[in-house]
Amino acid sequence: AGAGSNKLLKPLGIRIPIYIASSYAAVSGIKNPEFAPRGAVLDAAYKTAIVRIDERIRISGITDLQPGRLARAPNPQAMKTLLKIADDWYPDAANYNQANFWSGNVVMLPDGPPLIGPTPVPNVFVNIDGNSDGWAGAVGAAGALADLIGQRQPEIDISGLQLTRYH
Repeated sequence: AGAGSNKLLKPLGIRIPIYIASSYAAVSGIKNPEFAPRGAVLDAAYKTAIVRIDERIRISGITDLQPGRLARAPNPQAMKTLLKIADDWYPDAANYNQANFWSGNVVMLPDGPPLIGPTPVPNVFVNIDGNSDGWAGAVGAAGALADLIGQRQPEIDISGLQLTRYH
């Protein structure tokens, strides 16, 4: 439920300190496959990811906090920065001037790590990712949650990732 998690949990008496942020992405068609990435590149300085998806390059990141409101239209400066980062890494790979843009809401937690596990309400579990690992973190969190629901020990250590850290 992402940004809507508290709305769903409130009737159950559960509140999670969620912050809403805007995330941005640009997707551009590859013009020179030999110069395009073959895997994912994480630019730690700009908190962005560059990944090849078939014949396209996706650049994502650049988060803005949006206190008390959901994201609106894409931030032109954020989009310009994404394209600059992609051009810095892979200057001859794609048609960056023809990129398609996306912006959306993402959830952030005040301490960063995801929130995974049961709630005080029987058969209600949470899986809220509050950081920038995106799909990479989602796969591990989903596996851990499936293990918990199935009453198995998760393969990853989820110490400190439970709801009890806030309550």
